[in-house]
Amino acid sequence: DSVMSVDTIDSATVKRRQELLTLVMNELVLPTWDKWQLHEFDIINIIISQIGIFGAKGIGTMHYSIFQKLLTLQGTLAVQLDAVTCNENFPTESLWALALTLGYGANTKASPCNSALIAFDPETTVKGLFRKLRNDADDEETITLHEPSV
Repeated sequence: DSVMSVDTIDSATVKRRQELLTLVMNELVLPTWDKWQLHEFDIINIIISQIGIFGAKGIGTMHYSIFQKLLTLQGTLAVQLDAVTCNENFPTESLWALALTLGYGANTKASPCNSALIAFDPETTVKGLFRKLRNDADDEETITLHEPSV
């Protein structure tokens, strides 16, 4: 499985994908995503890995909306990880939600390139999780993330 460059997709296909993206975002994602159950985060995986996010990336775009959702999930997870004591109240659901959106789907095909495709950096989450699992050790070990190239 490989990532397809936008440059290799004909304009008619790009147009159809943009229409599908708009439909999915407007009908399934935006109206309800503050109330989503865990399995619904797979929809973002589908959008990023299968439909594609084309065009502009600024404020008000689909890309921006999805990116902001990922940042919100990451922020929530950071707060939850800070609140964990002795592995109690571990934020498993938030971890799953972030993993599902970043391409490690439960009901969809895995897509390990999602974070690179949307230009989202999961390093903050990985380091926070690493620290928590190491019992908040003060000795920062170097953590290197190996992102798949797009």
